[in-house]
Parts: sequence; C-alpha cells; structure tokens
Amino acid sequence: MDFTQCDKQQIQGLVRERNQYRQLLKQCLYALNTIPNRGIAGLDTGTTYELAAAIGSALKQSANS
Repeated sequence: MDFTQCDKQQIQGLVRERNQYRQLLKQCLYALNTIPNRGIAGLDTGTTYELAAAIGSALKQSANS
C-alpha cells in the first residue's frame, strides 16, 4: 500500500475545507426544513424533506468518523 505524505499545513487546509462543507450542508438542511415539503424532479430523493433527512444522516455519519 502506498502512502502520501502530508504536512501540517495541508492537513489543516483539508480540515478547514471539510468544516466549510459541513457548515454549508447545515445551512442547506436548515433551508430545506423551512420550506414546504414538495417533490424534486430529477433527484433520487423524492421530496425536500427526504433530501433534508439524507443530508442530516450524512452529517451525523461524518460527525462520528
């Protein structure tokens, strides 16, 4: 197995980027839960609330890893 070397600055950048994506997902989750439930054409999740549930689940899963 090959390993890639990362310095402290690169790791901090990755953590910062991950935190920014998590914050964006939290904001999307909040927005989806404030609008009325409706269908979303073209997505695997059928409604805004199902999409919000999927985002919430992903956030919980990533918090545990």
